[in-house]
Amino acid sequence: MSLVKCRECGNEVSSEAKTCPKCGARTKKAINIAPLAGGAAFVLIMAWYFFGGGIEKHATQDWGKIRLQVANDAVAHYQMAKKGNNFKDMCVQAGIVADAYLQLKDEEKYRSWRNAEKSDCKAAGMPN
Repeated sequence: MSLVKCRECGNEVSSEAKTCPKCGARTKKAINIAPLAGGAAFVLIMAWYFFGGGIEKHATQDWGKIRLQVANDAVAHYQMAKKGNNFKDMCVQAGIVADAYLQLKDEEKYRSWRNAEKSDCKAAGMPN
């Protein structure tokens, strides 16, 4: 508890009092703005994160990692088909790998795998 000056008469009044005992004016309670400011800052940061691009940036990075993993897995499946000398499976897997690189927007690897697909399909006797 502390003493504050009455805004009407200047008399010292307890900070807990609702009115000034001398003039009866209502006392003005001090408002602690620290929690309000902290809450407002939190809301602004969260609004920026969700609506200002923060979450989109993370999602874009995550999708890129996922697409790269899909391409790597498809290459591994192609290598398994190649070990078995199964040209039909190689043909199909090469197409899947090419599509994975298309999603990654890696034009050079996409073309390379499309050429591998054509070659493997031809060796398997399959139309391309």
